[in-house]
Amino acid sequence: MAPVKSKTNLACDRCRQRKSRCDGIRPSCTHCIAAGQHCSYRPTPTNLETLSQAEIRIRALESRCGMLNGPGNGSDQMIPGMGSPAAMGTTKQPQVFENPPDLHTAAANKMLHCWPRIRLYLTLPDLNPQTYLQDTDAADRFLIEPILPQSELPRLSLWQVDRALNHFYDATLGLPIGLVQLLNTHESLGRIHIFESMAALYPPGSSSPHTISLDPHRLSVEQLLVMSMALKLGNPTALGAREADVQAASAFCFSLAMQRQWTLHANPEILAPLSLTMTYCLIHFWARPFHALGILRSIDSAIKQLSMRSKVHTDILTEIDDFPSTVSLNLLNNWGTQSAPVFYAPDHVRSGSPDESYTQACLDSHVWLRNLLNKILASLYTPNKAYGQPQEFVDLVRGLGAELRHWYQSQPLAQQFVRDTTTFSMKVPFMPFHVRELAIRYFSCVFLLHRPVLYFYLHREMEYSVRPPPPQSSMAAPDDEPWVLESCRDCIESAVLMISFAWIDMEKPSRKGNLSWCELQMLFAAYLVILQVKPVQGLAPLFSSVGDLEPLLDRVEEIFRTSGRESVQLRRAVEILRCEREKFDVASPRYGV
Repeated sequence: MAPVKSKTNLACDRCRQRKSRCDGIRPSCTHCIAAGQHCSYRPTPTNLETLSQAEIRIRALESRCGMLNGPGNGSDQMIPGMGSPAAMGTTKQPQVFENPPDLHTAAANKMLHCWPRIRLYLTLPDLNPQTYLQDTDAADRFLIEPILPQSELPRLSLWQVDRALNHFYDATLGLPIGLVQLLNTHESLGRIHIFESMAALYPPGSSSPHTISLDPHRLSVEQLLVMSMALKLGNPTALGAREADVQAASAFCFSLAMQRQWTLHANPEILAPLSLTMTYCLIHFWARPFHALGILRSIDSAIKQLSMRSKVHTDILTEIDDFPSTVSLNLLNNWGTQSAPVFYAPDHVRSGSPDESYTQACLDSHVWLRNLLNKILASLYTPNKAYGQPQEFVDLVRGLGAELRHWYQSQPLAQQFVRDTTTFSMKVPFMPFHVRELAIRYFSCVFLLHRPVLYFYLHREMEYSVRPPPPQSSMAAPDDEPWVLESCRDCIESAVLMISFAWIDMEKPSRKGNLSWCELQMLFAAYLVILQVKPVQGLAPLFSSVGDLEPLLDRVEEIFRTSGRESVQLRRAVEILRCEREKFDVASPRYGV
């Protein structure tokens, strides 16, 4: 019978360097004691670290298996962006959709409850930090009750309507990328259909366009939605009307469209696109997120049916001509890897003007960044990981940060933007609206990726009192390691750049108030983070390239005040920010640069 081997102990670092046999006695082995050398052992990996690494490896394997086993993926096909960084250098962006986690702690309003100092300084009466968004949204009667009495509604002549619609369709590159895609891919929202249907209601030559007024009650749902957007973004001076009248007419058209939404269920072909358009308007123009969420839930089955019909249609095309078209091939490649369909334009539209190619490239970039944001939320913001220590998610932060850098380097020059405050302070860059929209989404990913590290750095004494740090072989504390400070810098810098890029449009009268509710929530979180870091002396060197932080806070408040929306929620948000700022000023009057 073979002798049973005794357990082999872990060798110390000194014996590893000498490549000598170590007896593994702790705290000092026999060899080190005899030689008078300092003896140190590597820390034993904990179960938490092993589990975290296993989860990352399993997710990568599942993603790879799904890509290989998905329908329509042959041996020579591969979803763009899922391979090496070199593959991301192509103009084609990944079309992978990943479901966001069911519950996460990344929302801006969560900071009012979960960040101790912010919760301490929030002294507004009758305010529940966890439910104030729902409470204010339920209390807001705008768009629900009549905008104005019927006799006081503003009257718009047909020439004003014609001018507003032409300006709207000529300036679609100034709309959110999702709305642009809906306008380009659905005939019911296109310029030709809207103008032809308007001409059918008001035949040319029947009367002078300067004397006849538009009656919104005669318009269809798609006409009301387009009219609402055209008036919301229109220039009152060019229309020869007061701004208050134009905005009231826009709100009235949109409220009529919402009242008639039930009629869309009789026509499944237009239910999904028009409901999605209504959802975009609620988020981007009216700051009503919970109403938008309700509409999405109500059409969830319609979207799934549309997706299934697209798959069946693709299979039929493949069987008939044996060579699938561009549209069917795109649907085939993406089926099974996305939770919602992508509405592709016809071939002659997709390969048409440079504007169409540019819009498609921007949309693909947004999809990729949304996919990565879902990964960040699922990896760092689930309740069991919300208060982890930096050493527990260092690999996640580095890996996802590398993906972000590789994605940016793969973008064409026309879609790149400034990524550091030093360059931004030298010259305010000019950029198209969609690039600015893309930049804010990029910095949102960076901000949320590094925010858990910054939170721990700011509250490490409190967190260590609950869970002491693990023993370290080096002299530096885990929260003072270089990568931790770099992560804090990236979080602060991304918050500053989000505010700076959002302020670019505020300085243009034609773009004022053109931020969506989602972007405003990111500015809300960036404001609170800047308040937190201002009194921290250890982070003062990071402010050298940023400068004075007070103007940044003033800009956020100005953006909320002049957002161009009648929203109880946004007014309440300004009250919260002002209350927090006053309390931080009293508690720490000297901070920053």
